[in-house]
Amino acid sequence: MSILDFSNRIDDLTHEFTGREWLDEHVTHFLNEPSARYLVITGEAGIGKSAVAAHLAKTRSVHAIHFCSTSVAETITPSDFVRSISAQLRANLPGFTTCIAAELGVSDYLNTPTSITGTATAHLAQDVDEIIGVKIDSLHIGSTNVLDIFARSVTKPLKAWLREHPNQPVLFLVDALDEGDRYTQSPKIVDLIAASEGLTPSSKWILTSRPGTRAQTLKAMHEAILDDADDNIQDIEKHIRRVFAASPLAEATTGDPIRATTLAKALEQRARGNFLYLRYVIKQIRAAVASSGELPEPSRLPDGLPDVYREFLGRIADTHTDLWKQQLRKVLGALAVSYIPLTFDQVSALSGASKQTTNDVLNTITQFLNMRSSDGVELYSIFHASFSDFLTDRKSSGEWWVDPIDNHSHIIDYYLSNYHPNKWDKCDSYGRNYISRHMKEASRWEDLHKFLSLKSTCTINNITLYENFWYKTCEENKQILVFYNDIQDMLVYLNNEIPSTLSKVEQKHLFSRFFHYSLIAGSIISISDNMSAIVLEALTKHQVWSIERSITSARQISSAAEKSQALLCIFPLIKDKITLQSILEEAVKAAMYLKSGTTRCILMLQIYKYSEHYVILETRINYLKQAEHDAKNVRRLAERAHLLVKIANTVNEKKYKNNILKTALEYARREPDASYSAVALAEVASVITNPIQQELLQHEAIFLAKNIKSNITSASTMGKVLSYIDGSLWQSEALEHAILTLCL
Repeated sequence: MSILDFSNRIDDLTHEFTGREWLDEHVTHFLNEPSARYLVITGEAGIGKSAVAAHLAKTRSVHAIHFCSTSVAETITPSDFVRSISAQLRANLPGFTTCIAAELGVSDYLNTPTSITGTATAHLAQDVDEIIGVKIDSLHIGSTNVLDIFARSVTKPLKAWLREHPNQPVLFLVDALDEGDRYTQSPKIVDLIAASEGLTPSSKWILTSRPGTRAQTLKAMHEAILDDADDNIQDIEKHIRRVFAASPLAEATTGDPIRATTLAKALEQRARGNFLYLRYVIKQIRAAVASSGELPEPSRLPDGLPDVYREFLGRIADTHTDLWKQQLRKVLGALAVSYIPLTFDQVSALSGASKQTTNDVLNTITQFLNMRSSDGVELYSIFHASFSDFLTDRKSSGEWWVDPIDNHSHIIDYYLSNYHPNKWDKCDSYGRNYISRHMKEASRWEDLHKFLSLKSTCTINNITLYENFWYKTCEENKQILVFYNDIQDMLVYLNNEIPSTLSKVEQKHLFSRFFHYSLIAGSIISISDNMSAIVLEALTKHQVWSIERSITSARQISSAAEKSQALLCIFPLIKDKITLQSILEEAVKAAMYLKSGTTRCILMLQIYKYSEHYVILETRINYLKQAEHDAKNVRRLAERAHLLVKIANTVNEKKYKNNILKTALEYARREPDASYSAVALAEVASVITNPIQQELLQHEAIFLAKNIKSNITSASTMGKVLSYIDGSLWQSEALEHAILTLCL
């Protein structure tokens, strides 16, 4: 049924789970609040968000769960997310199978068997649920719009189910949306979740994420913040007490109660509310007690999670040669950039380390790895995304930095040198499924072009036929969306790489390549209802498609937001005034179907700008009023301020502009979250023309950022404030604070 299995992860995350009673109460309140749709639990890496999600998966009646992880590619891939969520609803909601069968047109055991792809045939004796699963897979092959697939296999049938069960709650749980945001294409998983806003309030989502993601902008959203929360600190204290009271630390703490108290206090302070820090450091303390029988010196504890990683790697450095350290970096690099857990042989091959060295390294870094068996084969991945982030961040990791570009390139070179061009049938599944992603991450566009142009052959009735290798591979894996995304990314790259400074021959070469990929993309899109705005704009701009064909394609897009955006992308390329007016009206109509205030506000602003010479003034003012109305009705006050600044930057009328900025300033100051408020104040200040008022607002923004309790949040906020005050009197003060806070 295509359900992704997270049972082992849930069991691992709930081992030694402590406290969180206060958060359970928050969840209960959320579930009982009729108007609340989304609960977003936020916190920095390692704070315990995933453990909380796993705890809720075990203790609440959840109908569909999903844990995003960058180390398991299918968990951040929207199409796989849709398959799994839909399959879970079919398994957990009695009668949902009937609703989805009606939506997909497979009622009465499928009246149209030709619509089914794969090996399934529609005989009456077949199981309806199996047929539906195959039908959903066919949607993935026949459509390039995951939002449409999500609507047809989740939201629309769920609406029908909820009409039949009006008082039945439906609960979704999705962990680590920030990792889901690392998916390289759009839409992302959070976009699919946002598309569920039209469901009744009895369907609710519990989400976890690091701060600053789109999850925090969802409508009817409640937020539970773990960072620096007093209750979270108390949970840390409770966990430390429980660990110290249990074997094997109980005897050591009883024998030296003064050191035990000092050690517990140091742990609490240096953890900074981070449970992942405790996981690693308590393991070290247990090892020290087992070795010496004594508790370690409190002053020698690592200070924060990055320091845990630095100390661990430093201890390795002290006991190994420089040559071995280089091999360690290779293994860490391969694991840090891989998209799924790797086998032992894959770790060795993709890192370039010998099998003996690979074995030594893996045994040395066991505490930072996830190791699990699948069909008798051991698989390895980095335990937590924060360690990968640490390794690939040169400032944090210092001498242990692993260059992600180099490691992506090493993986690419391995597969190209061993299997290109005629041995791809012998390539392992990792290379076949993920080499194109590595090429894009490493900006190896020439290699991607060669790869996408690779032909494979087959013989039928003594006739040799040629087909695109990568398309065939994706089709076999039911991942046509991957192929389409690769083509679309190549189009975007080429669209930006045809400068007028090139010679005519060079331009012709790139145009021909662009045309080639446009035709491929167009062929795929011809079997679906949607084309992305960027592809449509590029095809029209470079005259691969006529204006008429582009307009026809834009009109067929089912998503109101995408349709409006596509029409507006074509708008500047149209010469005929009557056509321009018609396109403008259609873009407005599509935009007005939207419920999302932020998206509609931005679209209405774009329409206002384009409409200057094509509609009467009164109509233009109405567009502007609609944008203003939408801006003032988004949930977060800082977002309101941000959108109003966009409006102020769009208009020329001074009095109106000043009034808009005055309102934006009011929202920025009323924003309850200091980090959002500071950035909003700085943005408002950046467009105010009065120099004295500008400096006062900049100082106010800096003051707010300085006084944020969390050092990480304070530094991050100050960095965002700095982006708006370049050249300001306060710039050096803000920069100094940001650097000092990061050092702390």
